[in-house]
Amino acid sequence: MRRRASVLFAMVKKDLVIRRQMNLNDVVATVVQIVSPDALLRSCEVETALQPNLPPITGDPIQFQQVLLNLVLNAFDAMRDSPVSDRKVTIATEWNGDGAVRASVRDYGAGIPEQARARIFDPFFTTKTEGLGMGLAIVRSIIESHGGAMAVDNPNDGGARFYFTLPVKTGPSA
Repeated sequence: MRRRASVLFAMVKKDLVIRRQMNLNDVVATVVQIVSPDALLRSCEVETALQPNLPPITGDPIQFQQVLLNLVLNAFDAMRDSPVSDRKVTIATEWNGDGAVRASVRDYGAGIPEQARARIFDPFFTTKTEGLGMGLAIVRSIIESHGGAMAVDNPNDGGARFYFTLPVKTGPSA
């Protein structure tokens, strides 16, 4: 099984992906459209907090959609037992003038237990009763294959926040 995971990660990392310059906010807008019917079925609200005028990033927009879709659908799952009034997912983007754009997906579920946070991105690790535990490992692999980094925390007012950074495009050859 671990060999299959290695093959899957190798496929994600291959340079067969179409890399192009893009604005991450456009990717977020597409993902919000894709998840809207599912959000309605699950009685979840999806809101965005997108910083305008983000610098461009370079990468495969389909893979970035996969990353955000996985994180949003996980957020929906995390709030399955929450009161309907608390089922909100926030997708945010920001740039602080440094060399990276940051995006986050935040839910208001139970959060990630402390002992699980260290392993949450490991292949075959899951906190769910169903699933293989591959989604977040693939998400991390995609982000890292684009020169970024992935992390998770539990905000003080509840829930979980998964976030990633991606390098901004610098110079004509980037």
